[in-house]
Amino acid sequence: MSETRKVTQATQQTINQCLDAMHVDYRLKLAPSSDAPALMAGRYGPVNSQQARYGYHFLTLLNYTAPKTEDQPSGDIEDAVHKCSANAEKKIPPLNDEGLPDKIKQQSYTESLNSAKTATAFKRWSGCMAKFGYSYSSPVAAMQDSKWNWSSKNPSQNEKAVALKDEECKQRATLIPTWFNAEVDLQKRQITLKKKELDAISNQIKLRAVAAHKILTEGSR
Repeated sequence: MSETRKVTQATQQTINQCLDAMHVDYRLKLAPSSDAPALMAGRYGPVNSQQARYGYHFLTLLNYTAPKTEDQPSGDIEDAVHKCSANAEKKIPPLNDEGLPDKIKQQSYTESLNSAKTATAFKRWSGCMAKFGYSYSSPVAAMQDSKWNWSSKNPSQNEKAVALKDEECKQRATLIPTWFNAEVDLQKRQITLKKKELDAISNQIKLRAVAAHKILTEGSR
């Protein structure tokens, strides 16, 4: 079980125990493991033939089904849940990272598009695509082609054909490792610049994990 899921379960368990003590006839359901893709997942487009067979819709068709939202309580029950949530936060403080890790991921992706090594790999990829009759400056341009119908969950035959050649040309141009390494280099710079803030976030995560482990362990006795 991931540390994030342990924290979620421990928080929900704490809230439910509080509701029980208040004799409130309502319980939070333990959240199922989310199958939503991580932030920036699919940012390189299809990277293997299995994904490419589904065109640029592959994230939706292969990896993601939106989790069902739980019915929200109302009235006195909602007030009780708020009180118990505040109590749970005393035991497992909320993570205050101000979105910094996600910002670093997004920034590194944006900046990697203009890195010299990535630009060279894009040219190799674009030349490969041209041999198959497709004119795109980069995989991003291919993903964002206005011809793809995003109102439909199913890709067109043309979209699938382009995606398959896209993936093939990525392999020929060794684009993915080049692009990935460009991002890694940019992220390392940001990690060095933001070391103090990231160390503080890391300490928060560790403390939350310890608190969650204690709650789950005591609850299983």
